[in-house]
Amino acid sequence: MVSALIVSYNVRASLLDALRALYSSNGTALEAVVVDNASSDGSADALEAAFPQVKVIRMDENVGFGRANNAGLEKCDGRFNRYNLGHLPADSVHEIDAGTAACLIVRRAAIDQVGFFDPEYFMYGEDLDLCYRLRKGGWKIFYVPDAIALHVKGSSTRQASTRMRYEFHRAMWVFHRKHYASSTPALGNGMVWVGIWARWAAISLRAWITRDARVSP
Repeated sequence: MVSALIVSYNVRASLLDALRALYSSNGTALEAVVVDNASSDGSADALEAAFPQVKVIRMDENVGFGRANNAGLEKCDGRFNRYNLGHLPADSVHEIDAGTAACLIVRRAAIDQVGFFDPEYFMYGEDLDLCYRLRKGGWKIFYVPDAIALHVKGSSTRQASTRMRYEFHRAMWVFHRKHYASSTPALGNGMVWVGIWARWAAISLRAWITRDARVSP
């Protein structure tokens, strides 16, 4: 059985569309687990009314993408776990360094071995971190063009773009600090830190001037 794990925040219409597509197009045995990150748009109520078979977890506050996924994983019973919605262009199957949590199917055995998302990431970077640990643990990651999904990018993050812009860049530093800082000279670490936050400052200034709500243009 496949567990479809979805994290949602104030995107009721998109969430309901996602579940309709999931149940209408999937021919395998599956369960759906949805973690609602303290939405204020009635997402959880609407979901339970429309799809009573879905396991709905209501968070008391927005705990971020990684923590919400970790909470949902505890309710997943499938041998494979499929995360959220994404888009993969048509191409040949090939091994990759990392996939995106927008559309990622992972063996439960792999998660049991290396762990799930690191809660230190609030948003962004947790999928890259997970894939890094999977490969380090001997697992392979493949790009599969036949697995097609739609990612409505920015639906949640644009609701708090200033915070998300900060988290986007903080995730870069968290990843570097965890996996590369110990083997990098102090000067190199300092240059990485300055580069990340200089980029954040420049993009934040541009967003303030242009009123651009995108997290990373």
